[in-house]
Amino acid sequence: MESSDLPIQELQSFEYLVPNDQPIGNLYYTAVLARYASKSGKRLFVPVNFVNAFHKVPSISENRQHPIDVRQGYVEIDTIAIVLPVGAKVESVGDNFKLATPYGTYELEIQQATNKIICIRRLLVHATKIPKEESQAWREFYQQVAKKDSSKIVILLNQA
Repeated sequence: MESSDLPIQELQSFEYLVPNDQPIGNLYYTAVLARYASKSGKRLFVPVNFVNAFHKVPSISENRQHPIDVRQGYVEIDTIAIVLPVGAKVESVGDNFKLATPYGTYELEIQQATNKIICIRRLLVHATKIPKEESQAWREFYQQVAKKDSSKIVILLNQA
């Protein structure tokens, strides 16, 4: 397993399962993270997807001559539970989001419970050949994924 940039303070459980009949792997873990949010005054700004955020938006050449060949499709499903500090309240959370394109789909679902927030992220990238004329639209798909992955939840801390 590669090293992680996550500021893991405590790894509570870890399990990696590979089903016999499918070419997939499932990683399940529970961890306590240090420095997950940034603080400003009485507010915490919590990234929606710090664990597996997409940042590598492809660049596009203006003079592209050939189609883009995405040889391998993939699926990523991340579920992140954020436990709120005692007395804290959610001040701002984005709307659920769904994007479906010929290149893939992206969904971000945010659920609120009494003392926690659950963020469910699904990214499906299709294996496909993209005509050079569609390269900008393909790039825009990844730009939107990166933008949503970097969005923040604002939590108002109790100042008692």
